[in-house]
Amino acid sequence: MKNISETGHGINLSNFKLQIDHCIGFGGEYAPDNTDLLIANMNAQYDAGKALHETVITALQESKDPINQRELLFDGLSKLVTRSLGYVKSTKLDKAFKLDAKGLANKIRGKSKAVKVGADGLPDADQISNSHLSYVMRAENLKAYISLVGSTPLYATQVAGISLADLTALWTEMDEMNKNIGNIIAPVAHARIARNKALYNKANGILAISVACKEYVKGLYGASSPEYRMISGIRYRYLKIS
Repeated sequence: MKNISETGHGINLSNFKLQIDHCIGFGGEYAPDNTDLLIANMNAQYDAGKALHETVITALQESKDPINQRELLFDGLSKLVTRSLGYVKSTKLDKAFKLDAKGLANKIRGKSKAVKVGADGLPDADQISNSHLSYVMRAENLKAYISLVGSTPLYATQVAGISLADLTALWTEMDEMNKNIGNIIAPVAHARIARNKALYNKANGILAISVACKEYVKGLYGASSPEYRMISGIRYRYLKIS
C-alpha cells in the first residue's frame, strides 16, 4: 500500500483516542486480561504516538522554507547555462571542448524534482530525499562545468550571470543550500521511522492494539452488540513498514 499523507497518520491517532474514550465509557465492565489493552496503557501509547507524529510535523514545517528557497535559486539555472554555453560555442575553442561543455550543460539542464505539497500544506516526506538528490547532482554538474570552462583563458566573458566569478558564486550558494537541506532530511526521516513503528508495528503498534481491543469488546459484548458496533465502526488506514 502506498504511504498515506501526514494528515492520514493524524486521523489514525485521533481515531485511536476515540476508541479509548469509548472503552472508558464501558466503565468497570471493560477489564481486559491483556495489559496492553488497559486504558492507562493505551492512553500512554496514544500520547507517545502523538508526540512522535508532532515531531514529524514540526520537522516537515521547518523544511518548507529552505525547500522553497532552493527551488527559487535553481529555477533560472537552465537558462543561465544555455547562455554560458552559447558563449562557449562562439569562441575558437575546439570541437571536443565544446562537446564536453554541451554534455555537462545538458546534465545541468535536467529538471530537478520539485517536492510536492500534501493536502496539509506540508512537503511530501517521501519525495524529499529523491528531490534532494536531483538538486545535488545538478550542482555537482555545474561545478564540473565551471571547472571545464575555467580551464581555458578563452572563456573570458564578464557578462553578468555567466562570468566565471558569477557562476562560481552561484555554485557556492547552491552547495551551501544543498548542505542545509541535507541537515533537514535526516531528522525528518528518523522521526518518520519512529512514528511509523509506533503506529504500524504489526506486533504492538497502535493499529495492532486497536484490533486487539476490538476483538476484546466483541468477546465481551458479542458481535451484534451496539457496544461492539460502536468500536468496530472506527476505521484506520494501514501503512506497511519494513
